[in-house]
Amino acid sequence: MEQVYEVLVHTEDSQGLKSYLEKMITAIDSEFVFSEYDEIESAIDVLNDGESDLILLDGNTWHQIKNKGGIIAAVLPRREPTLVMVSEDKPEYLPSKAIVSADGELVKRQIQRLREDLALTDSLSLGIANYDAQNKIEELESKRNSGEIDAHICTREEHAKLSTRSRRHTLGFQRETDDRQGFIPPALGGFAILLARKGFPVASIVDLNDQAAQIELVTESAIFDQVKKELREITGVNVQLRRVSAIMREAEKRGDEAVKDGLLDFEGVLIRKGKRLHMCMETLSYDGKVTARAERIVPIDDANLGIIRLLEEHATLVELLTSDIEAHPRHGEAAPSMMNLDSHSSS
Repeated sequence: MEQVYEVLVHTEDSQGLKSYLEKMITAIDSEFVFSEYDEIESAIDVLNDGESDLILLDGNTWHQIKNKGGIIAAVLPRREPTLVMVSEDKPEYLPSKAIVSADGELVKRQIQRLREDLALTDSLSLGIANYDAQNKIEELESKRNSGEIDAHICTREEHAKLSTRSRRHTLGFQRETDDRQGFIPPALGGFAILLARKGFPVASIVDLNDQAAQIELVTESAIFDQVKKELREITGVNVQLRRVSAIMREAEKRGDEAVKDGLLDFEGVLIRKGKRLHMCMETLSYDGKVTARAERIVPIDDANLGIIRLLEEHATLVELLTSDIEAHPRHGEAAPSMMNLDSHSSS
């Protein structure tokens, strides 16, 4: 007999989680009925009381409430977490001093790093911060078409909801070339998680679960947990479970011998079989001119050690770059730090 389960979905569902799940449920015998919630705290209460079966969450919402109840019943295959720029041309070819709208301090700094001449604005400055997700993306596109702005940055899901077709340009990792700085996206993007009540028969929807996505979610969340709160808004974090062949191919194109040496022994044979966790994170200065970036590629079994080493390296870089340089008889006079994180204190 086909089971029927109630799934709670946020009223706005700006990331299109419901439609994504609906595409996936053809793989299972259970039927889902959807109900809406306004506040995640109330939805968690309903779940903990056993009055509903599942909550459909994005990665960031799950991260905020992961210790308040419920169990992960399934993590759907991860959608591409990188952001896109909606514009007539690539970021490199926008006209001088083009106006770009971006919500989020991290991506603003990354755009400044790419091109310091671009003029940045955001939804608040444009007077649309309080619009719902659909109206906001439509208004941004309207302002772009009218020439008020030249480009705007959004998620892939937001772009897909536009009523008109518009060109988009991926703000990607750029792993195969050093010609352009990559964009490590905000942490926990692209995830769709089904959180279940206590006693829920997880086995009934096991075919929805993507093991790679679940590993990425848990690892990325563990890294983000350790990022200082004052740095989270300006720090990108990404974890991908990747094939060694893809990592090697990219290293070959870049001429990156260090990556190859870490994967192969002295005879050129793969040291350990299996996929690798590619973990990276970066924090940017207020003007995007200085980046503290750390990266690790480790076997899945070494995930915990990899996380520790990644965080240690990143913390050391941030500390070094944000520390004032003291006067030294051989190295010269005192100087301010290389990396100013706070735009309010910049001169």
